[in-house]
Amino acid sequence: MINGRRTEVTTESRELFVEMTGTDQWTIDRMLNVVCYALDARGATVESVRVEYGDETLVRPDLSTKTKTVAHERIESLLGIDLDPEEVLDLLERSGLGGERQEVGDDELAYEVEVPPYRVDVLHPVDVVDDVGRAYGFNELEPRYPDVSTVGGRHDRSLLEEAARTQLVGLGFEDTLNFHLIGTDQLQDRMNLAPEEYPDAAGAGDPVRIKEPYSESYEAVRTWALPSLLMVLENNTHRAYPQDLSEVGFVAEVDESENTNVAEHRSVAGVLARTDASYEDAKARLQALARNFGVELETPATEHPTFIPGRAAAVVLDGETVGVVGEVHPEVIVEHDLEVPVAAFEFRLDALE
Repeated sequence: MINGRRTEVTTESRELFVEMTGTDQWTIDRMLNVVCYALDARGATVESVRVEYGDETLVRPDLSTKTKTVAHERIESLLGIDLDPEEVLDLLERSGLGGERQEVGDDELAYEVEVPPYRVDVLHPVDVVDDVGRAYGFNELEPRYPDVSTVGGRHDRSLLEEAARTQLVGLGFEDTLNFHLIGTDQLQDRMNLAPEEYPDAAGAGDPVRIKEPYSESYEAVRTWALPSLLMVLENNTHRAYPQDLSEVGFVAEVDESENTNVAEHRSVAGVLARTDASYEDAKARLQALARNFGVELETPATEHPTFIPGRAAAVVLDGETVGVVGEVHPEVIVEHDLEVPVAAFEFRLDALE
């Protein structure tokens, strides 16, 4: 087909060998599926090919399907119309998607939608709702003003973040804002953290990795905020002590139970770098925070490789374990070229609600 009449495809061609080349396996596989489905729709018979690489063998095309679960209520709320379940299934079928009814939660109606391999654009349940809307006909929707009388305002989470920052500053911390992206070595290796040994430890989650990062220093989304604060301390060893730093920021980790395969939340972290820093200093700040937000704090002993054994505790707010507090391990301190003790804590922001 390329640069030669001998391989030219005409209306008389009957046997074709489809070959694709690229730098990304996912993209190659999906584009091959599109070509195969286009040929199949025109009467072709598609056969598979075994592709042998040096260390693995792949059978292509890979025509496995994926599923998305979308609630009936979400379809109606996003489109602003009332639909019967049978009508939704019909609209899904007209969109080229397979759908089955299922009951989830407290008798809530939902649909498990099968997405064909060539639909590379369906990444999220909202994309399924978009297809339902297109099949129904966006021109058939009646435009109307929202049935609310309100004005814009700060999100509750934003107000909580601001309140937490204000309290931390009042406790003597200097507020910081750090990058969400970080090097994987900083997340785990330099923090003396081995996820396979401590899978439930704070920060031990599987980080979301960037496919083609421009720098090893920004190759993953951080799973906890303490590594960022220790990097700030590392870059400020020429400054006077004490250095008490805090951050209320974004963290994430891989979680296949989420629609996006990523669990996101805001984290509250603080470090106390000074000659007399101790577990008691960090816990005292936590107690003040908990008291000001009206939540009950407990600190049962725990083990975490980032902290000194016997000088670390779990952060339990209103009966739920949400973080860790303790004195940072000397190995972690030396790794960051620090010459003073460091006490630190980190916990989920939503635990203060």
